[in-house]
Amino acid sequence: MKKRRYLQLARIMVLSSLLSAFSAGAAPPPPARTPPALEDPVEGYDMRGPYQLWLYWVESKKGPVTEALLSEPETLDGLQHYGRLLRFTKSGDFGHYMTGEIRVYCQPTPGARFTPIPDTCIYILRRAFVPLRAASYGEEDSSNPLSEWTVANFDAQALARHFRGIGLPPDSNWWTTDRENMFAKAPSPRAVLTENAKMIRIDSNECAPMETAIKALEGEPFGATIDFVTIGNDEELRPPPPHSVITVYTIHLRGEGGAYTVEGWGGPVSRIANRILQEADDCERVERNAN
Repeated sequence: MKKRRYLQLARIMVLSSLLSAFSAGAAPPPPARTPPALEDPVEGYDMRGPYQLWLYWVESKKGPVTEALLSEPETLDGLQHYGRLLRFTKSGDFGHYMTGEIRVYCQPTPGARFTPIPDTCIYILRRAFVPLRAASYGEEDSSNPLSEWTVANFDAQALARHFRGIGLPPDSNWWTTDRENMFAKAPSPRAVLTENAKMIRIDSNECAPMETAIKALEGEPFGATIDFVTIGNDEELRPPPPHSVITVYTIHLRGEGGAYTVEGWGGPVSRIANRILQEADDCERVERNAN
């Protein structure tokens, strides 16, 4: 049987509903404590189910916020942005919650804007995420700005009227109902998520092993066998463990006179990315322990 080809250019978004706050293989959190005001029906609606989905919906907005934070390259004195080398996203049970990338910046050759001066390039890794939960899942959990916003902005009366207005009766199966439709008129958490987002930045000038790992990969064979779906003996994909975290990598390459992008999880894509990211993680850990 041929080895599974991982040169997948399409996003594997069906695998991206995984847990953001817990490690791979860990159980999902229990339902959040329901506010006492929701123990009784609101205009005929049991709002305890919609409240749990409200938390999921708020958590799901972390992805767009992290995307926006990394949408533009940095502006660095004397250096020009030459594009991304690597991009990665992490997703959990609540959806996409972290975005990361490595971009390259070099001194441009005078009169040749698209040609960098050799040995002047630096590599910048950035990771954006929101380190707060939308709810408190246990007595030991303290409230935070996001969980406080989430409780304060769940307007049960307004939502009940909205549900009735769009034809969702009280006996609706909330867990199969479109959440964007459910909360179409609810306040957006984007501002509070953006305000509490964090970015980790690692510069190759301060993390030489990351640069070494990048340069060591140059010229290596990609190491994948072409295996089209439905043709020949397809190797079966191994699904991730329940409630695990999935990282989807996008690697930007050049070859044979063109440029192309390789995207997916597992296989050579993961091996290539992790050779770089493990060195960056080690640098981050050393810096954190030093402080």
